[in-house]
Amino acid sequence: LGGSPEPSHSRSMDPPLLSRPQGSEREPPTIKYHVHPPYKAVGDGYEEAEEENVHGDAETPLLGGSAPRKTTDSALYTVLCRADSQVMLIAVICFCCPGMWNSLTSMAGGIDPQMASQATAALYACFTVGSLVAPGICNVLGARLTVFLGTLGYTAYGLSLLNYDHGGFIKEAKGAVVIVCGALCGISASLLWTAQGQLILAYPTAFLKGRYQALFWCVFNLGAVMGGFITFAVNFSSTASEPTVPTYIIFISIMVLGSVLSLLIQPTHRVVRVDGSKVQIDSLPGWKDEVYGLIVVLKEQVVWLLAPLFLYSNWFYTYEFAVYNTGLFNTRSQGLNNAFFWSAQLLGAIVVGQYLDQKTSSVIRKAIISFTLIMLTSGINWGLAVWVQIAKDIDHADEHSVTDFKDGLPYVGIAAVYVLFGFCDAIIQCWCYWLIGHLTSDSLKLSRYAGIYKFFQSGGAAVAWKLNGSNLQALVQLFINISFFLVSIPGPAAVCLRHLSI
Repeated sequence: LGGSPEPSHSRSMDPPLLSRPQGSEREPPTIKYHVHPPYKAVGDGYEEAEEENVHGDAETPLLGGSAPRKTTDSALYTVLCRADSQVMLIAVICFCCPGMWNSLTSMAGGIDPQMASQATAALYACFTVGSLVAPGICNVLGARLTVFLGTLGYTAYGLSLLNYDHGGFIKEAKGAVVIVCGALCGISASLLWTAQGQLILAYPTAFLKGRYQALFWCVFNLGAVMGGFITFAVNFSSTASEPTVPTYIIFISIMVLGSVLSLLIQPTHRVVRVDGSKVQIDSLPGWKDEVYGLIVVLKEQVVWLLAPLFLYSNWFYTYEFAVYNTGLFNTRSQGLNNAFFWSAQLLGAIVVGQYLDQKTSSVIRKAIISFTLIMLTSGINWGLAVWVQIAKDIDHADEHSVTDFKDGLPYVGIAAVYVLFGFCDAIIQCWCYWLIGHLTSDSLKLSRYAGIYKFFQSGGAAVAWKLNGSNLQALVQLFINISFFLVSIPGPAAVCLRHLSI
């Protein structure tokens, strides 16, 4: 420090010192920071800095034991490498792909409900299997390539729905095409959501986990909100039961945009948290180490205590989308319902995120209180669903008995129950991610936890959609959901009491 201008060939991971000790012969040049000093001073890494100074830059002092890189990074790139920017980026990508898919699925895909159920069952079956291997793929390939591959299946699925509903490039065996594309989408989804889980859990500091999850959930679900309003607007003058061609084209175009945006995801070692720290990542494991690490996590008691809640957290979508919304409303009203359903998710994510990041309560206290309130709200929601199910007799509803948004109070009452489903979904899933984030700080292990979460979640959804495709009565599906809801309560309660240390 302050001695020789020659570059140091030792790799120091300490943050750079920004002032020179008294008595030094020369003051260091002023460095302007766009974000936190630790990032701007070292650029993308110390090795590259050493190589660029090998030729001798006598005007560059040694800071922190290594010669800093003469960076030419733009302000835009610097902002892109911030943790909050990366969380926003992955949220926008999910806005474009799963968000648009959610809009299509909540209308039974716009196709025959039974075919939609079969395709969605295939999707979640592949999602389930893929979630076991996706953590290893993500840890080996990195987040950027994993997310890119994870977006491609959504576009393929959207195209298959367009082909099925309106004819086009493959008219023969169009049902098989939907099912195959649904399976491809499931494989892609396992990659996308595992990478998303790793990033969303590794990037926040301890007291920002809830807010980052809320930020992601809000932006992600804005996709489905927009999709609902698109469906409502495009089909406003029609009371038909399927979306129009322009509806599909808009959705598919947005999905393609999501694939393009995934190329902006930065390597994890370049991302800086809001407090200036970098994400600590051990050397990436090989395939054998990854398999062993997954087996170790699967043996943990906490995983099996949370398994019923993970299983339940996507099981209810089948009843909500393919039974309740599709069975009680026409297409334009379904689109309006979906806009409010996903808007309620935004509210739920904000509410639970703000509470979980409070610094005045311990983690255990926040976990117990929030879980209790979540279960009470969900219980009320299911009670109201039983009332609507019996009053409207969904099992015997037909196209002449569906409800339109112009029907006034009859529409408002049953639509409100559907909107409450969205609120409960958000607070449950945000809570699950928050809890997982407090079980470990190891980013590699977090990706495995995220993969296991999606394994159980998508496995439950696959079975639920398969049951719906087999013409299982709506009332039976409703009580299966309620049963899973009740079974999911004891395990997480035990985790809150036994496995949280703060």
